[in-house]
Amino acid sequence: MNLKAMLVIWALSCFGLVFSQEEDTLKIRAAFKQWQQTQIEHKHFVSKDNCHYSYIAAHEPPETILGFPDSINFYYAHLNNDQHPDALITFRPLQCEGGNASVNTQYKLLALSTPSGYTIDDTFFNLVDIMEASGFYILDSLNRYGFYGTYYNYTETDGYCCPSIKKTIKITFPSLQVFID
Repeated sequence: MNLKAMLVIWALSCFGLVFSQEEDTLKIRAAFKQWQQTQIEHKHFVSKDNCHYSYIAAHEPPETILGFPDSINFYYAHLNNDQHPDALITFRPLQCEGGNASVNTQYKLLALSTPSGYTIDDTFFNLVDIMEASGFYILDSLNRYGFYGTYYNYTETDGYCCPSIKKTIKITFPSLQVFID
């Protein structure tokens, strides 16, 4: 086989891989959109159009009402060894009634490939056990071995807005071991 034929075969296989990855990311985003719609239907969140004080005061019970932000983060890696990318999906919800109780909240979802498509798991990170319970963590990346981000905690003099302790965190997959440095 000559060099030109080998390059054509290589280019076509790369194109197929890129196309397949792009198709999978679209499927992940569609699965997330379905999860998002279900959350709105079950009144765990309100729609973007209804995420304001006047709507909440007129229609919802007096509790923290969350909405979806414009910025939803998708981080991709192969986690379950099936040749399809999986995803960590994160976002900081909007607090629609105007308070700030959710200022340090990050929703963390896991999108895993299955033989029939993608599932969104919104309970996976509830299993993460962090011994230092007064802090919180924000994830911002992943690879095939786990999830990475920053762990925040407070000293006695820190305000709620401003934790002064910041450490890196790694959560292994699938064992959910937590390492804070």
